[in-house]
Amino acid sequence: MKNAVHVYTTVAPPESDGRWKAVLLVQSSSGRVLAEDVQHLVLKPGTHAGSGSAASTAALAAMLQGLIAAKQVRARNVIVFSDRPRALDALSRQARLAASAVGTYLQLRAMAHSFASVEFRYASYPAISDLPVIAAGG
Repeated sequence: MKNAVHVYTTVAPPESDGRWKAVLLVQSSSGRVLAEDVQHLVLKPGTHAGSGSAASTAALAAMLQGLIAAKQVRARNVIVFSDRPRALDALSRQARLAASAVGTYLQLRAMAHSFASVEFRYASYPAISDLPVIAAGG
């Protein structure tokens, strides 16, 4: 994909306040940082913070926030990276989607259709090693 904006996303599990953190890094195809952000996510009531479905739902929400950030920098072609394979499997319909994630999934799919092209890919944690530092405020 030519001139694609790269969006790196990860989520940090909740601490004492029960809210997940979504960490986003948006880069141009040349590697220039276009945006960095840390957002607190509020998941649907009844989603258990320690469960795998909560992590997948949080990862989907982080990818949605990443697409919103890409839209703000007027990207046309986007590659979204996530370190949560279960969420990526749900996007590619290879895994079952948790009921609590359906709304986020539909919003993510709708937002993806507003770009010329969007790809969702897995990036292992070392590939996005700066994101936890951003989440910690460093």
